[in-house]
Amino acid sequence: MTVWRRRGSESRRGLRPGRGRRRWLLLSALVATALTTGGPAVFVATQCWGSGPALALDGPSAELRTLHLNRDEARTYLALPGRLVVYTAGDRAAFLEKRPPSGYPYFGSIRQYWAGYNAACEVTSREHPFVASDHMSLAATGAAFSVEYLLTGLWENTIGRATEWLSTASRNWTTAPPTPEDAFAIRTAGEYAAFIHKIPWYDFPFGDRLISLWSGSPMWGPNVIRKWDRRILLTAEYGLKGFAALIARQVASPPSTDDGSSPTLVYAAIDHASASAFADERVREFKERGPHSYIVSLPPREGFTEAARGLQAKGVHFLSIAANDDIMLTALAPNALADVVPSDRRVAVLPLLTNPLRSRLALRVRVTALAEVLAWLTAHGASVEAIHDY
Repeated sequence: MTVWRRRGSESRRGLRPGRGRRRWLLLSALVATALTTGGPAVFVATQCWGSGPALALDGPSAELRTLHLNRDEARTYLALPGRLVVYTAGDRAAFLEKRPPSGYPYFGSIRQYWAGYNAACEVTSREHPFVASDHMSLAATGAAFSVEYLLTGLWENTIGRATEWLSTASRNWTTAPPTPEDAFAIRTAGEYAAFIHKIPWYDFPFGDRLISLWSGSPMWGPNVIRKWDRRILLTAEYGLKGFAALIARQVASPPSTDDGSSPTLVYAAIDHASASAFADERVREFKERGPHSYIVSLPPREGFTEAARGLQAKGVHFLSIAANDDIMLTALAPNALADVVPSDRRVAVLPLLTNPLRSRLALRVRVTALAEVLAWLTAHGASVEAIHDY
């Protein structure tokens, strides 16, 4: 089987982050986001609106749809911007453990969120119906993320940089942060990054962290200017996130399915499945299709990646996932590898802001070729971050 098999439609061209005619729209969206929450609405209206033709289904995909076990394929691509928030939180937490916060690329992180969202919309606006609730959630997340990182970046590169210089301990950041507030910020960043890998960001207890910030250490002490600088900045950060979380929680909606399935599980048709395929308790039989062939349920989010890779390692073949023949994965890879992947399989190529030698590749993969692509990526020095479910 060919690892990189083209979709077959001449209209499905190479998919990179928006270029040419879209650049000025992307720039306008970024500027508008910095000034008003209307920016994301403009972005969605100009970049994401569209409704592609329904794809004909046959075989296992048609079977899954008949059983109401289908999900909209657009969701695998629209997972990208939300996951970029998760990845950025992890990158920032790792950065803060070793270096002062003023050095983190806050503005570059904003650009990457909207570039990733734009790349996802390149696919969905052409091939899939527009789902308002999905874009409302992503727009709210993007607005909160952008305003937070814009204000934090401006502060850290001016007042924050000055208070770092005044706090002599910050010149040896890896030994000890200069104030308890700095240590609290580093610890909370790590907790937040771990939390949102498995649970939506808007469920993080920002209010509790804000209370702990003010009650967990004395208001006066060594490096008092730095202490109050951190208290002001972190109060604004946790307060803004807490407010944005209230909005995002209202507009977020889980994927809906018809009777006969769980809205929190992903269903797949598989074959070459021995009894060992069900050793992982997260993989559950829904229906037997034939000898060594089943419809199974898998967990969502990170559990999906872990369960799917476990099945691949046991020689299981995926025939269809949620009645879809394509799925998106992200991988960290050497920069040159992006040019080896066929253009119609690249959703986005995003340089790592804290590691200039590697890039994050978002790739659309044929479900039936998933095992071959995973093996190919590993053989070429890439590490798979996630297989994005629907």
